Amino acid sequence: MISLSHTPTQLKISGNNSAGLYWQAVFSLESYLNSPITAESLDWPVSATPPLTHANIRTLADDFQVDEEPPCLPSGEGEHIWLQIRKREMTTADAARLLSKVSGLHPRHISFAGQKDRNAVTTQWFSVHFPGKQDIDFSSIWNDNFECLYKKRHDRKLKRGGLKGNAFKLVLRQCQGDKQAVTQRLQEIATGGVPDYFGEQRFGRGGSNLKLFDQLLSGRIPRGREKKAMLISSARSWLFNQVLARRVKDATWNQILPGEAVVLAGCRSLFSAEIVDETIRQRVVKADIHPSGPLPGDDGFEVLNDALLLEQSVLNEYSDLIEALCKQRVKGARRPLRIVPEDLDWQWQDDETLMLSFKLSPGAYATAVIRELAAYKDLRARG
Repeated sequence: MISLSHTPTQLKISGNNSAGLYWQAVFSLESYLNSPITAESLDWPVSATPPLTHANIRTLADDFQVDEEPPCLPSGEGEHIWLQIRKREMTTADAARLLSKVSGLHPRHISFAGQKDRNAVTTQWFSVHFPGKQDIDFSSIWNDNFECLYKKRHDRKLKRGGLKGNAFKLVLRQCQGDKQAVTQRLQEIATGGVPDYFGEQRFGRGGSNLKLFDQLLSGRIPRGREKKAMLISSARSWLFNQVLARRVKDATWNQILPGEAVVLAGCRSLFSAEIVDETIRQRVVKADIHPSGPLPGDDGFEVLNDALLLEQSVLNEYSDLIEALCKQRVKGARRPLRIVPEDLDWQWQDDETLMLSFKLSPGAYATAVIRELAAYKDLRARG
């Protein structure tokens, strides 16, 4: 069974394969929440009251632009054709299917670093495994909404998560609130960052992915690698957000607790901070290190002392769900509780229109920044 033992030394999320492992036949996350799953179920607390009482995002597709920053530029030689593609209002999966169709290759030969939202203009990198010197003619699929910006061979394929980061250009319209307070809040965000929540799009339309958790707990895993990965990812992301929400409520999301698993900025390496001294505190202020939260699974990095007790107090309630993740051989991991945007810039285009630009590390969500600035309405949100 799940090991969430209440000890003063460590928390290790792990499982076993004993024949007597108990699975609940009927379960849904709604039983945890004691209420139906709605968009409000995903409305986790913010670290400070947003200065804008209202703003609209994605009024137009051009209002939400994302440019991937690749780990390197292709060398010009190798078995993989790398393409930089700009697409408008198209999912990553749809783009990959087009590349598969025109190349005549199985979808497993099409790789990309991360998923991008449909409701945006995105510049994204793909790789196509095609050994030999012959080229592929992709010209029949290019149009104004799907165009190739760069194409070159490389000796390695793109790996999931293999990005330097993402650059965002966003437009918030019909903004209501104190413009001076907006400037002050943005300056605070530029230095102190925001809680690194997984965005609501991670959980499907109206939180629909969460309603499928009963499939995890009963062992009825959906067929297909992508569907299974989506369900497992949603479960782990939701559990992480629960821990982060507690840290935000306790005002410790940007502090190192005794026993914390500390993340080094920029590389995601971890070390344990059993004692929090002034050196640690100053490194937090400088955003050189960040506290972390769990992505539960089998085994994982140990946390101790105060950090242990806090995570146990949140996760003990969901031991069945964590046990189901361990059954799927999902390896436990950690994610920073804080994200600090790089190159954050802003400009008022008129009294009600604010333009933002910034860069985030891979896996971080632009909406995590927006929600700290505005009570916003996503005009193109699904559901």
